[in-house]
Amino acid sequence: MLAETALKRYLLVDYDKTVPPHSEVKVGLNLHQVAGLDVAHTSLEMYVWVRFAWVDTRLSWDPAQFGGIQYFSLPAQSLNGESRIWLPEIELINAAGTTLADLPPKEVMIYPDGSAFWSRPGKIASLCAMNGLQDF
Repeated sequence: MLAETALKRYLLVDYDKTVPPHSEVKVGLNLHQVAGLDVAHTSLEMYVWVRFAWVDTRLSWDPAQFGGIQYFSLPAQSLNGESRIWLPEIELINAAGTTLADLPPKEVMIYPDGSAFWSRPGKIASLCAMNGLQDF
């Protein structure tokens, strides 16, 4: 535990979370279950896992220097709602009520090369055109 605490201090001492990393963000949306379809209001509610992956080289380290640590996790949000690292801000364009920001906060997994993986489960609602629905 001491090595992990030292590693986090080392990585975060001068870390500026307002500066995005020079990396693309990969986004995945895994549908778990359709919770409801409201044809009259053209809305769809779904239980999903939203997954983000990116590389932030500012968060990279040599495991040999920190007790062989191969990964660690950081809370995506602290008690005051702030994150200690840069996080992607992606919104569902056609959100109806609940949004990706409303999903419960989960920890971000960080790996020695600076790879970050953040997976969040929850229920989202979106507006969707019902064009062609009468054909079914």
